[in-house]
Amino acid sequence: MLDPIIKERVNILEPQYRDFVLGDEPVTIAGEFARSYNLDELKSAVLENGIILFLLFFFNKPDLENLFIEEYGLDAGEASSLVEAIIMSLPESIRTAQEETRKQIFNKQEPATPNISVENITNPNEVGNITPKILEEFMRKGVSEPEIDVIKSNLEHYLSNPATSEDKKQLWAEWSKNNTFGLQLGLNTEGSKS
Repeated sequence: MLDPIIKERVNILEPQYRDFVLGDEPVTIAGEFARSYNLDELKSAVLENGIILFLLFFFNKPDLENLFIEEYGLDAGEASSLVEAIIMSLPESIRTAQEETRKQIFNKQEPATPNISVENITNPNEVGNITPKILEEFMRKGVSEPEIDVIKSNLEHYLSNPATSEDKKQLWAEWSKNNTFGLQLGLNTEGSKS
């Protein structure tokens, strides 16, 4: 029996996509990758569940990458490559349906982002106006690696500045330790502790 939250999500999926997610293909894909990585039964089950949660939009790419980092000890590059390989193993029609469905689900739920552009969040003079929630929304939408590197560098510089409030430093430190996107960013907040 499906959990009510999962059942609700399954019910809003387009029929072809829903049939794929509930069919044998995700299990087959997980099995192929499990064999490639010589995963035991438990780790194979984690892989299968991760793929299904990704297909049902409970996990995004960074969540799936973090699962592989934590469960399999992969580094970030290996985890990212594995996620991309899994996505590319999906039939093209399913990848397209997934992207369309993702837009439908999250366009309804996304809160309005303040008028802050990528240019603003990469500007060292604007870094004090960024909150973890704003950065998370940008990361969720797909900020590029070079932009992430600039944001990280600017934030670390900002947080190491003695003029930055302790409250701000604590906010970013907590987010960096306890949030999937914070962990993905790998922000060094050591210099921000009092």
